[in-house]
Amino acid sequence: MQNSFKVGNERVLALIPARGGSKGVPRKNIRPLCGKPLIQYAIEVALGAKSTCKTLVSTDDEEIAQLAREAGAEVPFLRPEALAGDRVPDFPVVEHALKWVMDRGWCPEVVVFLRPTNIFRNSAQIDQAINKLLSDPTLDSVRAVSLSSYSPYWMKRIEGNKLVSFLPSEYEYAPRQILPKVFQGNGTIEVIRAKTILDKKSMYGDQIGFIEMDEIARQDIDTEIDFRISELLFPLWKDGRL
Repeated sequence: MQNSFKVGNERVLALIPARGGSKGVPRKNIRPLCGKPLIQYAIEVALGAKSTCKTLVSTDDEEIAQLAREAGAEVPFLRPEALAGDRVPDFPVVEHALKWVMDRGWCPEVVVFLRPTNIFRNSAQIDQAINKLLSDPTLDSVRAVSLSSYSPYWMKRIEGNKLVSFLPSEYEYAPRQILPKVFQGNGTIEVIRAKTILDKKSMYGDQIGFIEMDEIARQDIDTEIDFRISELLFPLWKDGRL
């Protein structure tokens, strides 16, 4: 049974997507990692943030829904099957959840998108990202970034049967120490204005702010190897040894 949904005047919705049909690591969103279901880590940091008001899980799976409720999240709906495939991008999932709560009388200003497959983050970083967005009216969104794991200046592409430079430049064979710093979205925290989603029909908009996080925040869980690596690294990170 889906739990009830209470409407309030809160500004910030924390949204955690967790479909049931993951393929790289079957049932990964509820698989135990260091003693907890994976999704519980996202729920706990969302609930621990001072700036979030409601924590919702969008899932198509009743077992995931039940575990999410037990961890303290609200799961007032099950995601439509059409939005639960492995090729469905993030935007329609976020848009669906936002419109769902708005149809019931709540109009949050901000959505905080927290993927359960990124566990190397804390509640303070969520608050930092939210506060950055709310303090700058020119921003459409704020994304968490880390230094790129591999510089695009070194990357190649295949042309016929040869490798050619992806970004021809003076840095193509430069040592790492003198390369320009390049950052990548790490997927841990994404804070978006509701009007960016609804009016601009965009996940991030044009004006994107950022918070910088350690390189370990890039560690995503898509494969069995990722899962095993995260199991080894998380206790060290949690204890401040990384």
